[in-house]
Amino acid sequence: MSFNNVTLLGNLTRDPEVKFLGDNGTAVCNFSVACNERYTNRDGEVVDKPMFMDCVAWNKTGEIIGEHFVKGQQILVNGKLQLDTWEDEERGKQSRHKVNVFSFAFTGSKADNDKLREDRDDDDDEENEDDIPF
Repeated sequence: MSFNNVTLLGNLTRDPEVKFLGDNGTAVCNFSVACNERYTNRDGEVVDKPMFMDCVAWNKTGEIIGEHFVKGQQILVNGKLQLDTWEDEERGKQSRHKVNVFSFAFTGSKADNDKLREDRDDDDDEENEDDIPF
């Protein structure tokens, strides 16, 4: 018997990226979550040890995460750990673990989440102003 279940509570390290694959338009959303372990070492110093985990969510789950989450926002994800492998011309065989997300939950306060989205929208507006050719 085996069991593969991962639950993460952390903050998005970048905005989720949603792409639609193939002719059937399957949605895939890629994002990363930072989880922080905090402990006190032998010298009494508080140490923060961050861990960054790549995540992928498919179909409607991925679309919703892409629509409603932004960098910095807290998220709770549940899924399974999977190993991706690929061949790189320069470095040879490569691999990395990621979480294949089955479900998620909004966390944090609505006010904090709205503020993050509002700040993100303001940043987008400033970037667009630079694109004006006159």
